Amino acid sequence: IQREDSVIKSIVRSGKPILLTGNNSQYFEHKINYPIKSLLNVPLKINDKVIGALGVDNQTINSRFSLVDLRRLTELADMAAASIVKTRQYTEARQEISHHIEQATTLQAVTSQLGYVTDFNIGAQLALSLALKATNAEAGVLAWAPEGLQKPVQYVYQGNLASQKSISKNGTSHVWWDEQALHEVIQSGQSAL
Repeated sequence: IQREDSVIKSIVRSGKPILLTGNNSQYFEHKINYPIKSLLNVPLKINDKVIGALGVDNQTINSRFSLVDLRRLTELADMAAASIVKTRQYTEARQEISHHIEQATTLQAVTSQLGYVTDFNIGAQLALSLALKATNAEAGVLAWAPEGLQKPVQYVYQGNLASQKSISKNGTSHVWWDEQALHEVIQSGQSAL
């Protein structure tokens, strides 16, 4: 909403409808950029929260809007607001479904491609590459414990940080991934975010 004093802005702020009519069907300007003869604006509400406004005006016709018109436009605004919310929910649901389909497709690709790989390290690199693609991540690490945690954890890593296997902190060299978090996931068998 461009104008600070616009009719729509006052409706969104107050949550109340506005019905304006000029005297004797004369033109008038009321916080808008063009002359009108009659104006009716109502809020679009969902659970008493104003999400917008619906307005009509007469610029050339001399007829005035009435309280009946106000009631009809309010009913239409209620339906429009409900439709807007349902459309938003539908769009969000479609995006989520699309994301799940993409994840399932990636997992299927991992399964089918890994089925032909006999070298473990190549398979680990392929799995990590597909995981990065599925999550749009810039770097990743795949860690495993060959025999529980009796032997050291082994890693493959890829992405923007992969060339920097370790990062220097206070003169001490550290890997860029969270070693403790990986150990906890391996020990507990639970995901961590």
